Parts: sequence; structure tokens; C-alpha cells
Amino acid sequence: PPSGARGPGSLRAPAGVWPAAFDVDNALSRAFQFLQKTARSLRLDAMKDAKSKKALSKAYIYVQRHYPDWKVATLAFMRDQAAASAHGLPDKKTLLAALKTDAASPCNADAFKKQTKFICQFASFMHDYAAEIGLDALEDTLPFDQAHVLAESKTYFEHSLLPATPLSIEIFDLAVSPDAPGPAKKKDAADPGKPSIYCFE
Repeated sequence: PPSGARGPGSLRAPAGVWPAAFDVDNALSRAFQFLQKTARSLRLDAMKDAKSKKALSKAYIYVQRHYPDWKVATLAFMRDQAAASAHGLPDKKTLLAALKTDAASPCNADAFKKQTKFICQFASFMHDYAAEIGLDALEDTLPFDQAHVLAESKTYFEHSLLPATPLSIEIFDLAVSPDAPGPAKKKDAADPGKPSIYCFE
């Protein structure tokens, strides 16, 4: 064979050619996933508002850093269930059954009796999210600043949420601005990793 060529079965990289492995920045990766998912969900919500209102021109986006106590308790229960299993988080049917029967479940806590129905719905949603991104989905807080991530892409959101209808957007971190303008229902809909939006004329 020509000088420098290798025979069959001898393909290999010369020493030092392969790039060095590097650690994945988990916070950066999660922030990118958050941005993608938020763009889709806010677009759908904005389009719903557009069907019921005319001439939309403005929008408030609400970011929430903290879960209410019943959701914190639900996430803690789910993490405990994952830790107790050799295979990670149990399947959804098993998890929901445990929520109803386990004495440690938030469904059986006197403080959360009124939220029992919502606990199961939330656990089902978070189970799907954990299947998508892993057990990081069950953390109480996020490893990045949601408001900052959204602010960096504000121009993109202003021109992409509604087809052919630019929106003037303000972003509110409810931990900093609990009295932000807009309907309480819209603000209450925000959760860590799941901003809500209010569009208006």
C-alpha cells in the first residue's frame, strides 16, 4: 500500500487526535430545554388568547421560582419513590397508587386534603416530564435564572408568539414582583419551569 496507508482492520486514530472529553454544563443544558419548551407553550397560550380577543399588542410573561407547599411535598414524595426503587421512578400507575395509599403521601396529609385531586394531576404531569428529561425534573428549584433566560430572548418572543402580530412584552419574576399587573389567575398558573402569559390590547 502507499506510504502512510493502513491495511484492512488497522483503522485507528493516531495518539492525541481524539478530542478530550468534557463535562456537560447541566444548568446550561436545562436552560436551553426550558427555552425551547417555553417558546412552544407560550405560543400556544398566546394563540388561544388571540382567538378570544381582538388586536392584541401587549403581553406579560410571569415567572415563578417556588412551588406551593403541596407541590413541594409531592415532588419530595416522588423523589423518595425513585430512591426506594432499583429502577428509578416507578411507572405512573404504581406511583399514583402509592400517592393514594402510602401514609407518607401528601394526599394523606391533613394540610393538603383540599389539593388531593390536584396532587395526582401534578404528579402525573411531572412523571411525564421526568421521563423526558430525567429525575432533575423533580427538583424544587431550577439551576438557572428563568427571567434572565427569557429576557435574553425577549425580542424573539415579541416577534414569534403570534403570526404577523408583534407583541410588546414585559417579564415579571413573581418572587421579586408579587404584585405584578395582570389577572391573578394568570399569575397563579406559573410554576418553576413553566411561565404563564397574559396577552391584551
